[in-house]
Amino acid sequence: MTAYGDAQKYFLQAMMQKGSATDHECDSLLDECFKVSEKNRDQWTLSSFITSVNKQIQPFHLEIRKGNDEDSGQDVYALISVTDHDINHLVIGGNFTKIEIEIFHRAVDLIVSSNTGMVSSTDILNITEELPQKNILKSEIEILITKLVKQNWIGEKDGMVYLTPRSILELEPYIKAELKNEVLYCNICKSMVLKGVNCKRCRSRIHLYCASTYFRGRSMDECKCPVCHDVMTLLPSLPNMDTSRVNGSMEGLTPTINERRKRRR
Repeated sequence: MTAYGDAQKYFLQAMMQKGSATDHECDSLLDECFKVSEKNRDQWTLSSFITSVNKQIQPFHLEIRKGNDEDSGQDVYALISVTDHDINHLVIGGNFTKIEIEIFHRAVDLIVSSNTGMVSSTDILNITEELPQKNILKSEIEILITKLVKQNWIGEKDGMVYLTPRSILELEPYIKAELKNEVLYCNICKSMVLKGVNCKRCRSRIHLYCASTYFRGRSMDECKCPVCHDVMTLLPSLPNMDTSRVNGSMEGLTPTINERRKRRR
């Protein structure tokens, strides 16, 4: 197999534009890159191909790294910087102003310190009230949210904002260093977890996809925390769950912005 060629160059260019892609998207992209370069894919696997790309971009302190979607568990690849994890230096796909970085910085703080790994878009808009610059309009933050979603830094669904796999892969060292008192680790896979299922008794958290596997086939009142063994409040929409009997309620799982501020003091 050729160590590096046009297919790798096309793939890297595509990843620089996209920022991140699922394993299925990357595999399809790989086929297309070989087609455009008029080369045969032969025995190239996605893993071996990405390894060949990473060897070439390593001197530039870049890496295509694999993570997981926190909802589905699907493999996701993202092009990240491996030298400077300061949130003020988002190298790949940047073009952010200083104030936009500050807003994103505060949004990351809110998301990581929330009980669900998500905050409402209203919480993000209200960041204007905490900024030293009082002339920032909420409409400008709405534009920034759209920009961050387009570049795969954040996701937005049903009015809730969360960090994407791209952000988590890029900012995980920063989050663990600067927000270490807020970081939780999944009690199933042991990796950092933002969006997940909470135990209301011991504050432990499990990825949604880990909970789906761990509690598969059990009724809701049979799903007990692997740490304290208390019955956990699970999302009714969790795949592979018997939702005929739902324990507890979702009340209290999403703290208000004021509650989060009090907790950080």
